[in-house]
Amino acid sequence: MAPASDACIGAPLALVTWEPDTGKFEFGPGLDALKVATGQDNVPLAVVAVTGLPRTGKSSLLNQLVRELLGLELPPEHGFKTGHTTEACTQGLDMWWPPLPVRLPQAGMDSDGSVAATGAVSRAAAGRPTHRLLLLDVEGTSAARMCKSRSVRVMALTALLSSLFVYNSMNVIDEDAVERLGLVGEVVRRVREHAGAHTGGLGKHAPTFVWVLRDAHLQPAVINGREETPTEYMERQLAPLSRKGANGTHGADPDGDGGGNGGAGDDPRTALRALFPHANECRMLPQPLADGGRLRAGAGPGSLGATDLAPAFREGVRELATLIAARARPKSWGGGQAPGATPTAGSACEGGGGCAAATPVTGPVLAALLEAYVGAINSGAVPVIADAWEATLRRECDRACTAAEEAYEAAWVEGPEPQDTQELRQRHEACLAAARKEFEAIAVGPASLKHQFEQQWRAVVQSRYNERLAVLLGRQAEAARRQAEEAQREAAQARREMEKAQERAAAALRQAEAAAAQAAAAQQQAAAAQREAAEARELAAEARQAVAQAQRQADVAIAEAAKSRQQAEAERERAEAVRRQAEELRRREIDARQAMADAAMRAEEAQQQCVAYEKARRAEQFRAEEAARCAEAERQQAAAAQRCAEEARQQAAAEAKQREEAAWRARHAEQQRQAAEAERQLADEASRQAAAEKKGAEAERDRARGAALITAMAAALTLLLKLRG
Repeated sequence: MAPASDACIGAPLALVTWEPDTGKFEFGPGLDALKVATGQDNVPLAVVAVTGLPRTGKSSLLNQLVRELLGLELPPEHGFKTGHTTEACTQGLDMWWPPLPVRLPQAGMDSDGSVAATGAVSRAAAGRPTHRLLLLDVEGTSAARMCKSRSVRVMALTALLSSLFVYNSMNVIDEDAVERLGLVGEVVRRVREHAGAHTGGLGKHAPTFVWVLRDAHLQPAVINGREETPTEYMERQLAPLSRKGANGTHGADPDGDGGGNGGAGDDPRTALRALFPHANECRMLPQPLADGGRLRAGAGPGSLGATDLAPAFREGVRELATLIAARARPKSWGGGQAPGATPTAGSACEGGGGCAAATPVTGPVLAALLEAYVGAINSGAVPVIADAWEATLRRECDRACTAAEEAYEAAWVEGPEPQDTQELRQRHEACLAAARKEFEAIAVGPASLKHQFEQQWRAVVQSRYNERLAVLLGRQAEAARRQAEEAQREAAQARREMEKAQERAAAALRQAEAAAAQAAAAQQQAAAAQREAAEARELAAEARQAVAQAQRQADVAIAEAAKSRQQAEAERERAEAVRRQAEELRRREIDARQAMADAAMRAEEAQQQCVAYEKARRAEQFRAEEAARCAEAERQQAAAAQRCAEEARQQAAAEAKQREEAAWRARHAEQQRQAAEAERQLADEASRQAAAEKKGAEAERDRARGAALITAMAAALTLLLKLRG
């Protein structure tokens, strides 16, 4: 084997310790390790417990089994604590953590679990991983200074937890060993599977039993010409005695449940068969070394290397490891056996029918069961497997509900906040998928129980979704209200702008009217200018006639030119003035025509502006009407959203009321159960008192009979003396 580091092989952890001052069990760090087991550690666990008398090599054997199952060499100082003195090392229950992986070999193993080929199971690479082995090192029982109550409690807790129960003793199976192991028979009377209707002991939850005989050196017996196997030897030694055995004890229990009448003289063999009803095995191991001197010097088998051990011992440990890996299966609850387990009487697999889905023991489930069993044992009550399993399954399902709710909230905070109901619904579905995955990873138990708790966490997350939906609808309603207000403000602004446009159009009309008036005035001025021009033309014609007349007069009066030169010059100046007046009249006519053209252009522009203002007014009026319609639609949508939010709030309130009623019913049921338990305890106390009173009455009756007998004898003696006298 190759050496291994501490990180890859694991180490022992204290699971349960015994507190001498209080006389009760206390939990060690191993319980927390089981609770937080996740990933590859949170798989079905097959609990293998090694128990027996103190100082018989239980811890050393476990170290050798760890070495074989891992296929690695343990460091000398690593493993379960061992010692070479008479003082016991293990107190309570220690476990090897993490659990050891198991691979079921596909070949080399008979159907009954016997080894057909040597080699550690952990090296069977062709197999497939199924579960893990949790090895328990149990303190020695029936020690000289250990009270019987403590031994019974340790043995009861070990039998309840283990899937495979290994009893380690020395050399041979003698009557003392059977009587010591008969202590387990007390467990049958103390532990019941169901209250009331079912009284079958541990039933299908009983562990498989393997008896390991250490330092065996005797040859097997020959019976009917054949050497018997160690298992046959064990079966012969544990066969029930006759009804009246050689030692005077009663044998088989007529009820078959190992309980008998509860008397001290009951045959422990019957109790053992009731406690371990499955196919059991016996294995013999020789001495670890051919010479035990080194062991007595202080080096126990757990601290020796593989090469330091005797070959026969190494081979025996290897076969025992293979047997344990093949036979140890996780316990289960709820209809069927764990995969690969042999169907037992009363299980759902019996009779060839299909097995119902079962709940195997994982780390958290085992931790919850351990808490339930230790709590019952510490309080002096009788552990009820059905109640413990039911409480465990409910606790794990409740933890799964909490984890699902946390996963839902953790998935919700990832990503932006949804802005509409469709995004909100999609986010809700994605968060539900994450919560469902987390719930399925933790929840255990039958489908009906898981469905019940699934409905519970679904109701919680649905309530949270409804609250978020109500908040979103409220925000949408508020946004719609703000949009409606904004639309109303825009409509008012549009109305104001339309009024301004109308005012501008009226001003434009007034300007157009003024321009038209100006144009009319210009036309009048143009008509006046035309009249003045006509008058100017008439004056010009008259002037031309006057010029012609003057020329004629000049021609006529050339002779008189000299005489009338001054008159002619005057006439010429008057003609020049008339000409200038005519030119001025022509310019005024041109200006009047230009003013008429400008007035006509301004009138046309005013008319076009009036048309444009009229179109703008109509467009503004249409937009205002459209905005009013949109505002009305938004108002109706906001009212519908408010109604939806109110319905969601009412639904959330109804769901909250239903949750309160369910919690009240659960509390009421718990109070009724506690009351019933108190009445049962009062009834048991009354029964015990009645039995005590009956015994007292019988004692009083016996004393009265003795007194009467003494009185009669005295009277007879007195009469005899009188007769003789």
